[in-house]
Amino acid sequence: KGITSERDYQVFSGDKKIILASTTWVLFNLGKRKATNIPEEIVSVYKPEKFNVFPRAAKILPYDKNISYEYSYKFQTRFLDLDSNNHVNNITYIDYICTAIYRVLQEHVFISNFNITYKKEITIDVENVEIQLSKSLNEFYFRITSGNTLFALGRVVYYNK
Repeated sequence: KGITSERDYQVFSGDKKIILASTTWVLFNLGKRKATNIPEEIVSVYKPEKFNVFPRAAKILPYDKNISYEYSYKFQTRFLDLDSNNHVNNITYIDYICTAIYRVLQEHVFISNFNITYKKEITIDVENVEIQLSKSLNEFYFRITSGNTLFALGRVVYYNK
């Protein structure tokens, strides 16, 4: 109930559990262009889960202006990156971030936690975005910007193969 709904997933290959995932969903009123409470008729369709894959993370990451971002990569927004609302699709944000992390590490890694807070929609009018990264031990803090506009920020925890 409320403005968000959480859902956990387990994916199996035969008897082997291969993926654990946790998501938070928001119902968005396109006419008013803002999040809205999830009506009871939608809530009642879904049964409560009997398990939580992960403890719930903080809803919004604090924006630490004191973080020193030592890596920076630019990406061009493309028409193919748009969703049906003419905004860059959420998976594209993740693709930008994972590509930037790969460029820093120069190797494939496993991501154990990916937390992103969306601050503003990226539209096709934004020609380029900059992914800025700050690395410490096995994690990266990131932000996605264009000029002085902050689109998203977050944290990625990874481990080597």
